[in-house]
Amino acid sequence: MKFVTFKRLLIGALVTEWDDLRMLLHRGRTIFEHGIPEHFLGYVLEGKTPIILLSGLHAHWSKLRRIGDHISLNGHPLYVVESLKRNFIDIPSSAKMLHEFVEENKIKEAIIIAHSKGGMIGKYYLAHFNKDNRVKGLIAIATPFSGTEIARVLGRRIHRLRELETDSELVTDLKKHSEVNSKIISIYPDDDPVVWAGEKFWRR
Repeated sequence: MKFVTFKRLLIGALVTEWDDLRMLLHRGRTIFEHGIPEHFLGYVLEGKTPIILLSGLHAHWSKLRRIGDHISLNGHPLYVVESLKRNFIDIPSSAKMLHEFVEENKIKEAIIIAHSKGGMIGKYYLAHFNKDNRVKGLIAIATPFSGTEIARVLGRRIHRLRELETDSELVTDLKKHSEVNSKIISIYPDDDPVVWAGEKFWRR
């Protein structure tokens, strides 16, 4: 292993631990507030676009709570897919669950806002389940659409990461569906110590 790889792995582990701690503290507030805030669907202004939040791997929806609060309090109906829990389920199955959620709630003309793995779930949904165009777009934050090298390192021990390898069947499939790229806005950092994704990995 090259030193730079070990260094990035170490930094990534430290960032993940700190991030998990912040998420735990934040989720504690959510638990005391009895789950999904009433204003997510209780404060809706006419004509506002419905929003669906999707978190990343190993993350409860409440990790995006601050974004959700801001969007909701501006009058947008805001949905979270609670059945995804901490997002350990494989991406195709998660996208199917998202599809069922959209159908059950009769959501139309929605925008998905997603972080990391959530963005890949969103693209898979657009490519395979959005035949009636109930979702009109995806805003993906730090989503490695072309996969991530860390999945190759850790995937030997954590099987659920293998679908995120750069040459996995899933990543290859998503690359083929370039027809949905016009519906995706990808927001990404210059460097990500957790995902190990350079510019080429953020490409849709």
